[in-house]
Amino acid sequence: MVFHPIRRRDCVVAALIMLIAAVMRLSDLGRDVHFAYDQGSQSVQALDMLAGKGIPTIGPESSAGVHHSPWAVYLLAPPYAISDNPIVATWFNVFLNVIGVGLLWLIGHRYFSPLVGVMAGLAYALHPYAINYSRHIWVPTVASPFLIGGILLELIGFVEGKRWAQIACPPVLIIGMQTHHAGWLMAPAILWVLWLGRRNLTRRTLAAGTLGVAVAALLLLPYAIGLATQQTSEANNRLETMRAGIKYGVHLRHKTLVVFSRVATGQNVVDWSEVANPSAVYNQIPEPTRVWQALAGLMGIGFVAIWLKRAYRPYALLLAFWILVPLAFFLPDWTGVGIFPHHFIPIIAPLCLLCGIGIAWLASWLPNRALKGVLIAACGVAMLTWGAWYQALLNYVDDHYQANGYMTPVHYLLDVRDKIEPYRDVLIVGGNSNDSGQAVWKALLYRRTECVREVVATAGGILVLPDHPFAVISPPSAPSNPEAANQYAADPVQVPLRPGEGSYTIRKFDQPLAWNGAPIIPLAQPARFKNEITLTGYALTESRIVFEWTLPGPRPDLKLQRYSARLLNAAGDTLAQQDIDFWPGFYWCAGDRVYTWIDLTIPADVTTLRVSMYHMDDKGFHTSDIIDQNGGSIGSWLDIPFQTD
Repeated sequence: MVFHPIRRRDCVVAALIMLIAAVMRLSDLGRDVHFAYDQGSQSVQALDMLAGKGIPTIGPESSAGVHHSPWAVYLLAPPYAISDNPIVATWFNVFLNVIGVGLLWLIGHRYFSPLVGVMAGLAYALHPYAINYSRHIWVPTVASPFLIGGILLELIGFVEGKRWAQIACPPVLIIGMQTHHAGWLMAPAILWVLWLGRRNLTRRTLAAGTLGVAVAALLLLPYAIGLATQQTSEANNRLETMRAGIKYGVHLRHKTLVVFSRVATGQNVVDWSEVANPSAVYNQIPEPTRVWQALAGLMGIGFVAIWLKRAYRPYALLLAFWILVPLAFFLPDWTGVGIFPHHFIPIIAPLCLLCGIGIAWLASWLPNRALKGVLIAACGVAMLTWGAWYQALLNYVDDHYQANGYMTPVHYLLDVRDKIEPYRDVLIVGGNSNDSGQAVWKALLYRRTECVREVVATAGGILVLPDHPFAVISPPSAPSNPEAANQYAADPVQVPLRPGEGSYTIRKFDQPLAWNGAPIIPLAQPARFKNEITLTGYALTESRIVFEWTLPGPRPDLKLQRYSARLLNAAGDTLAQQDIDFWPGFYWCAGDRVYTWIDLTIPADVTTLRVSMYHMDDKGFHTSDIIDQNGGSIGSWLDIPFQTD
């Protein structure tokens, strides 16, 4: 095997390639990335860890129902230790991925040829999907640099016989493999490199490797503990779906091949960037389809060349396993989940490596330097169209709004954040749990507010009145809510977003607000339920029942709580009943007063209003009893004599 040395000029070339990669990923300084539920929940976990609330053993839950590794959270800790600005966290993510570009250049240069290294590095620096998945705070976007680095260390350690790399390789690989589930599909490629280096396996090598594996096991331990102790019912349901799919027949899905081809060519990033109307984008910035298909063709040529060129042949199975194993894994529908481009993030790097190999192999057949130079220059220009097109996309989404399309770029949300300060309590009215709800604003306001709540009700009505000065924010997509508008009456501050998207509305209150609806009748003895919700008063009119509640601090551990309002006659018969989901516990803040109401016609012969609370789970129905000061049960419901206004 030939290992190409690295000279000073090669370091300059590598630095230029990494600079190009950085510019492509940070031309807008990270201002145009979206910050939604996934980014917010992952950021909150990192911020909780930095605030001393414990080290998580699992990360965010995946679409497959299995939680991600906590390493996606751990890797957010360094930037969030510096700043609570998510753009800084984006910069850190970009930094890791730019390092990945340099590592891929090194693999191409050292184990194939300097030309392969340059062209593979440029391809990876400019590839639209590589850029797109380098710029987000998101679990799958940090895996690639560790996987590339792990493969490089494995080659240095076991093929070249360097013991320091043998020790470093397993820990780096295990971080990349566990960060996103698709990383585990690297196992065959990793085993093949060990086989390549089998002649260098000695007792000292095994000792060094064992030390590295021991460190890797420690790095995997938190995730193993998390999976063992916090498995979800959704994950179990997913396993049942997979078993049923295998039992009743597995089918191949052509969509996997479609997604794979798009990732290879760089096409259709818009379709996966949450743009509602892709055709509108393509009309403004059309893709040079033929050029990108030609680049994918070079990848195909590279795949042929690794088998034909003797110097490349030892690494042929490495690249084949690296690329084809994920393709084969996701081709059947047995997993029970859809197929998306982010499942193929780990294979973008080897595809770019194949592109560089294909260019070098074609160049080797040309008779003189002039023709070689023309070929290399033409391929470089073709790759530049990748990067230039993506920059045009960034500019487009920053000032073009489409309903249900690309989420609000984060720099607009930071403008809203600046207008909210200095209020310690924030209430979100009309937010969307995915892109404008508590997960987003809890992260953005983590170090600036005491509590962030989102008003969510599936039926009836709800009003939340914090016990401190507070700000109410509503995104432009918030539905009309006359009740909230009546209660939260104040001069609004409008913070504009993209043209046509509307504005965030902020209302500020320097004193706690009083309820201004139907007069509340206080209970002589407030009813404290086992779930720590306390019913303190009520109001009854001819067509509405209002309840006044006080809450403890946040209770994310509670199952979904429900309350039941039953109207009884003198004989104890139920004349009318409604069961309503209560406000979820992870939104609660200590001291909040919550008012809920049910609209219904009150029968004439009602004598009693009976109120109870409960929740349901896989094990059945669970009543939340009313308790005394010592925690003892004093009944399963509260009966209130009927009294209308």
